[in-house]
Amino acid sequence: MSKIIVLMIFLLFTYSVVNGFNDHESRSAEIHEANSAPGFQQLGYFADGGKSHIFAVKIPVTVTKDQVEQYARDQTSKTGQSAALYFFEDGSEIPADEISQAENLFDMNNILYNKDGLSKWRFAFMRKLNGTTRMVDCTKYPQSDLCRT
Repeated sequence: MSKIIVLMIFLLFTYSVVNGFNDHESRSAEIHEANSAPGFQQLGYFADGGKSHIFAVKIPVTVTKDQVEQYARDQTSKTGQSAALYFFEDGSEIPADEISQAENLFDMNNILYNKDGLSKWRFAFMRKLNGTTRMVDCTKYPQSDLCRT
């Protein structure tokens, strides 16, 4: 429950500061493989007006935390944007379409933390508007507020 509250507060704060509760914008999934990270596939993407971004990324089972963190930093390098990246191992149940078609940040939160049958992600990466970042290996720290229990 505290994980959901932390994510909701982060997302609500980001949304309200950046957009002043204006209408959001959701983009379709952009499926691609990054040249700098072989085996990484972005399968789901959500944006709310361009300042907050959520990504669902499929990763190889053999990937290291350092590789994931570098990929996440490369994807979220723009100043003034917040992002949350959730890294699912190959073979996981990933809500790609639901993420891309979510109506708002609250729907995103519900999909990620409450959807039945969804696999747990292996890594989570969060970048706040001020540029600070946080990376969690959910296999080592499953009780982290960024991980699905």
